[in-house]
Amino acid sequence: MAMKPAIGVDLDDTIAYTSGTIMRIIKEDYNIDPKNVGLGHHDSRSSMSITQEQWDKIYESLWDHADEIPLTDKRIPKIIDRLRKDYLIYIVTATRGNGDEFIPWLSEHGIKYDGIIRVNHASEKIEHSHKYNIKYYIDDHIVVAQSVADGGETAILLRKSWNESFIAENKNPNIIPVRNWGQIEKIIRKSKVK
Repeated sequence: MAMKPAIGVDLDDTIAYTSGTIMRIIKEDYNIDPKNVGLGHHDSRSSMSITQEQWDKIYESLWDHADEIPLTDKRIPKIIDRLRKDYLIYIVTATRGNGDEFIPWLSEHGIKYDGIIRVNHASEKIEHSHKYNIKYYIDDHIVVAQSVADGGETAILLRKSWNESFIAENKNPNIIPVRNWGQIEKIIRKSKVK
């Protein structure tokens, strides 16, 4: 019996709007306004006077502030529910912290899923495609998009300020940029990978 196809969904800034909380922590704890120094994403530490140790501490404490992290799109729970009729849903994340503090957050926001795959780095996400039959990866990170596309699967890349130049230069048909979760659902429904 063939394994049901799956979708790998990123957590940070794909489901959970974590960059807003990161920017608040940086502003309050380090007296730096990330908007004034061009913070684009968690990979932009070089634009601020924050050490790697401080940066690691910010990310490791992120989910201690789970109550202030909103969904990136309020439609996500319903869209995921509809997609689960034809696909398994795996949360594939490199989020930092002391374990799975984000699991209660997923439950509180009505996000249903079939499993969680933790990785140490975004580039490792594609390594799970065959084992879990992941056909689509929904992410905001260019490293994920490129590695997924190079691996022959489809990367649905949510447009963010930190990936716009990559999207503008991208010619790979396996990388599909989108603006919101409504577009994600339409793309997946239209192609119906098995």
